[in-house]
Formats: sequence, structure tokens, C-alpha cells
Amino acid sequence: MSQTLTPGVPVTQNRQTSSATIQVEGLRRPMFQLCWHPSRGYDLIEGAFVPRLQEFPFMPGVQNVKADGGSMYALSLHARRGWILIPTDAASPDDTPDRQPGYVRVWPSRKGAHHEHAWVRYDGSHGRFVRRLDAEGYAAWRTSLVTRGILPSPDRTWFDHERDRLQTARDRFAGRADVNPYAASELVKVDEEIAVFEAAVAATLAPPKRTRSPKR
Repeated sequence: MSQTLTPGVPVTQNRQTSSATIQVEGLRRPMFQLCWHPSRGYDLIEGAFVPRLQEFPFMPGVQNVKADGGSMYALSLHARRGWILIPTDAASPDDTPDRQPGYVRVWPSRKGAHHEHAWVRYDGSHGRFVRRLDAEGYAAWRTSLVTRGILPSPDRTWFDHERDRLQTARDRFAGRADVNPYAASELVKVDEEIAVFEAAVAATLAPPKRTRSPKR
């Protein structure tokens, strides 16, 4: 019978199989904090630019994390390099699938503790589980980080950088599209991606609509 694990159940990695398949009692991931850097940019999801986050793991002895896992100094250096640190309490119960505060979830295991963000779950049966991501919920929360002012909206500089990247991809296929079916197919995809991108840019940069106050 299939079941969904919840934090508190030992969940670990089975090294004998693919990284997507896990067994109870195997994997250990350290505590982490989510962060964002301008170079990471944004994902374009459903016509909206969603911040592309990265985990900063508190791995003892790595990236200036202390041997006991202390992370304050490491995080301060990370912030000096331009990274914006997302507070672990930046997710409310209204944001998370399990209706619990914060974005870190801890799964005890024999080898320590396994950490995931709140939009990850494990489904399976008979001691074998697959890691699942609530992509829609995770994207909605990341978008809220911008609307709440925790992270900045994409600016014209980033838009120009992405526009150059897409144009470079288009130029690579356009020169061969007449004689190469694969290049012709890829050119159509890039043109569609450019159209979606430009529409999202226009929507992002459009001034907010003014609402007329009712006449008295």
C-alpha cells in the first residue's frame, strides 16, 4: 500500500539505486539556509519571473562552516559576496503544504538528520520511497519573496542579459535551419521561448493600473 512519509520518519539514501529512489535509513543532508544571488537570476514559470534559489549547507568544515556546524561566520561571508539570505522563518503555515511554519523540515535517521525544504515529500511503500517536489507550491512561495520585498524583482540589466542569451541561441540555429531539420526545430522552440520571455518582461515592467476613486 502506498504511503507518504512525514518528517519524523527516518528517510535515507539507498546508494545501490538511482538518486531519485530512497530507502528508510540511508541519506543524510545537513541543515541549510536558502539564499539568492543576482547571478542566479530567475526562472520563467507560467509567465512570471520566479527567483532561482540555492541551498547553503551547514556542512562542518566546508565553506567556512565550523567543525561543530556553526554557520554564523560562514553566512556573514556569504552575504558579503552579494548573496541574500532567506530567513528560515520566511515561510508561514499558509505557504507550506503541511501548514507548519518555516521552510526547513528535519527527518531523523541513524546517521544524523536529513534536511529538506517544506515542499519536498516522500511517497512509496515497503521501505522504498521516491522524493517528490510540490513544484507549483514551491514556485508560489518563491514568487511571494519578491512581492513581500525579501528579494528584488528582475531589473532591466538582467532582462538584457537574458535577451542576449536567447538571441545567441537563436543565432546558433538560424544559420543552419534551412538545411538541418534539427536546427529548424530548435529555432522554432527558441522563437517561442523569446516570445514568452518578451511578454513576461512587458507585463513585469508595465506600470500598475490606477484605480479611479468613486465620485462623491
